[in-house]
Amino acid sequence: MYKPITKKNNKKVGDKKGISLIETLIYMAITTMVLIFVVNMMMFTSKTFNSFKISRDIKNSAIISMSRMTNEIAKAKSVDTTSSLFNNPNGKLSLNMTNGDKTTFFLDSGILKIERNGVIEGSLSLTDIFISNLIFKMITNQDGEAIKIEMNIKDKENGFTKSENFYMTTVLRGSY
Repeated sequence: MYKPITKKNNKKVGDKKGISLIETLIYMAITTMVLIFVVNMMMFTSKTFNSFKISRDIKNSAIISMSRMTNEIAKAKSVDTTSSLFNNPNGKLSLNMTNGDKTTFFLDSGILKIERNGVIEGSLSLTDIFISNLIFKMITNQDGEAIKIEMNIKDKENGFTKSENFYMTTVLRGSY
């Protein structure tokens, strides 16, 4: 009689399905190294992003505050030297405007504020930065008057980890 051909189980005695303890330890070691690499990359990316955010906030505050101050200085008729504070890290600048208004720039707890006719209009710097120095210097010669501004801005959010200096000089329109 004819018998169909069948495959025989050629397993040796002692072969079992599954993985050994050594294989498990090797897999765990490889997985741990990959996880450590991924976590380190995530931490590096987070620090880099935070550094860019701090730089952006500092530069945005500098642009906003310097632009506003230079615009107001350029429109001013004269500087009120009696109520201004020059060559001081907590500087104060009072301007007599052409329309009769009085505009003042000053620091209040590290935040740059603007005041018009005795009423505070608001702050010119972001809340998560700190202006540590705001120095106004008056430049006078036979051709007119100018104001030099020196400003140091620090990051307040992360314990003053980053600091940048900014400089601007503006001529008073009413002085030439």
